[in-house]
Amino acid sequence: MIIITIILFIVLVCLMYYGYCTVMDIDPLWFLSSDKEKKKKKDMTTMSSNPPAKDTSQGAAGKTCQFEGEDLYFKKKIYKWSDGTRIKENPLNLPCGECNQYLFKDKEGCVPYTFEPLENVQEDKSRSFCNIDGQNNTNCIPRTGICTIDAKAPKQICPF
Repeated sequence: MIIITIILFIVLVCLMYYGYCTVMDIDPLWFLSSDKEKKKKKDMTTMSSNPPAKDTSQGAAGKTCQFEGEDLYFKKKIYKWSDGTRIKENPLNLPCGECNQYLFKDKEGCVPYTFEPLENVQEDKSRSFCNIDGQNNTNCIPRTGICTIDAKAPKQICPF
């Protein structure tokens, strides 16, 4: 009976360690990482320290954006490209054209955010967008979009 208790305790400690590593975004048993992973990191390029020009496409015009709560509050991995400061809450009145001025950073590297018009399509065609001037209309769709991680961009070494 004592042996089973000891084994269950060891399993519990291992699960707690794995959970800690997952939450803190570190590799469990980092000393066992493969050579393939090390080579992959070595082959990555470093991002430019200068962010790209702001997006002036028609899809982003006239809208304000925000970041997904999961990226912002749970993962805590949104950074300003220009100076590397972590974003702790959604910026007020962030134009959707400025999504590309922010980076998503994790243990593998950085990926820029973007405003993806296809992911911001409104399904309700019976209502119109609210006026930008803040006119209060109860039957309108707010002009708010979501900054999303650029799925086409490869992970790179962060500039900060």
